[in-house]
Amino acid sequence: MVFVPFTGIDNHKKSVTFGAGMLLKEDEKAYTWLLESFMRAHGKQPKMTVTDQDGAMKLAIEVVLTESKHRLCMWHITQKIPAKICKDIYDETDFKERLNKIVWNMFMEPLKFEEKWNKLIEDFKLQNHKWMNKMFRPREMWIPAYFIDSPLFGLMRTTSRSESENAFFRHFTNHGSTLVHFMMCFESAMERQRYRQEQMDFNTFDSAPKLSTQLNMERHASEVYTRSIFQLVQKEIKEACWNCTIEEFRTEEGCEMLRVRDRNAAGYRTLYKEKGKEGVQECEKVVEYKVLRSPEDGSVECTCRHFLRFGFLCRHAFCALKNRDVQMIPEKYILRRWRRDIIPPSLRRNTNRYGEKNIPIEKLTNEATFVLDECLYLLGKDEGKLGKFVEQLKSIKKGIEDEAPKPPSRKKEIENVLEDVYAVKKPEKPKVKNPSKASTKGWSKEARRKSGREIALEETSKRKRKCGFCGEKTNKHTKMTCPLNPKYIAKLARIAAAQKDETDASEQATRNVAVEQATNAS
Repeated sequence: MVFVPFTGIDNHKKSVTFGAGMLLKEDEKAYTWLLESFMRAHGKQPKMTVTDQDGAMKLAIEVVLTESKHRLCMWHITQKIPAKICKDIYDETDFKERLNKIVWNMFMEPLKFEEKWNKLIEDFKLQNHKWMNKMFRPREMWIPAYFIDSPLFGLMRTTSRSESENAFFRHFTNHGSTLVHFMMCFESAMERQRYRQEQMDFNTFDSAPKLSTQLNMERHASEVYTRSIFQLVQKEIKEACWNCTIEEFRTEEGCEMLRVRDRNAAGYRTLYKEKGKEGVQECEKVVEYKVLRSPEDGSVECTCRHFLRFGFLCRHAFCALKNRDVQMIPEKYILRRWRRDIIPPSLRRNTNRYGEKNIPIEKLTNEATFVLDECLYLLGKDEGKLGKFVEQLKSIKKGIEDEAPKPPSRKKEIENVLEDVYAVKKPEKPKVKNPSKASTKGWSKEARRKSGREIALEETSKRKRKCGFCGEKTNKHTKMTCPLNPKYIAKLARIAAAQKDETDASEQATRNVAVEQATNAS
């Protein structure tokens, strides 16, 4: 069966699994059922859904997640460009650089994008290129310029988080697992994920971060945000103090308008990264931003739209707030999803994941454990009293064993454990059998056709050896097969001569047979 996890982002900006499903087929009907089941469990549609270019999944999302904005993975699309575009254009010109600056730009308006796209297509004469035209038609589903008004659209542009979660689950299970074994492995993976989240929560609550400024806003941010988010906010506050200056300040219709100059705009507007290099649109580098602040309700807006993309204020907004001596971050700009107290302590300590738990029995069990620990602590230094206490416990245990019913057999005990885990009773006859192995979409790794780029990458990744005759580093020939080696040239000549003699002999034999048949016929 096909394992389909739902991956999102938690309050530490880490990947978290909201749920998962098992499908026998990857068609529209199966995905529709899966999404409907997801909605019954959660009740609220996600603001944005990021997937690859699967047609069945797209149709199911249109039917079920009507309020969610569907976005295609940019990475899957851009990875196909080298195989679709002529090698001379992609490698020998600035096409790749110009395309990346257009496609990955989160600051560009839709009209500006279309203008630059058309200019790029015109410059390289790709007006009739089928694949480029095909990708331009659904541009509203994968180009960042069309998501600038969507909240938190900058958090997830690719399915890289989902791909990393798939790799995470592979550490716990394999293709040959049964349903029961897979469920146990899946629960182990979830426990590992919960432990990681609890560890990050502990680091957030247990220690105070080091502050880099004397601003009360930074201290306030350290008290409300998780540690991961605070480090990002702290960076913006530092930049507001050291790299942002107010060039103009005026008041219009009761609102404060500021023109903020950012001396580190190039680092702020990094568009894409490739092989350790950062690309910035030098010709459109914006170093000044307009900030609008309302003294009445404390609202603040910046033309960089950083809060809309990531959910916390930018350096330019912090610069404006610092200028007006604001002591705390306005509550409206502290999103609940980034707060450190979003998960209640009672839910964090909840370890019963299946069925309904018995609250009175759980309280009594915790109380008994607490009383026993207290007694052991009080008697820990008195060996005589501790020995008497142990004897009393043994007598209590013996009395309980005499009154309690006979313990179940080992087999029955295992069945009871499974019932507790899955919250269902084992049927007398199995009704659900392990399904047959489902084949996923696409070619297998061995059977699929490799693109020229993949073949070239595999060749370049191989270790090249130095030819002992010509000295060239290559994997195409060795010293014995070097095209410049006279011995190898003579060997090829002998092979060619032998093949020619063999061919001549075969043709002569064929002619002799034909002459003999003609003679017999006459």
